[in-house]
Amino acid sequence: MEKHTKTPHIVVLMSAYNGARFIREQIESILRQEGVSVRLLVRDDGSSDATRQILGNLQKYTLK
Repeated sequence: MEKHTKTPHIVVLMSAYNGARFIREQIESILRQEGVSVRLLVRDDGSSDATRQILGNLQKYTLK
């Protein structure tokens, strides 16, 4: 009997508020997970720091 192995797909929902200090590291950690296919959705809750800019820059590299 043939064994079917599928990569599990997960969706991560992330909220951010003034998280510029750590958001890049958090996102990179989530996307580096092994053995799973990850879809990451991030919602900025009106940050007044550089969070939105960082998210925009990261989005350019992660969209396919």
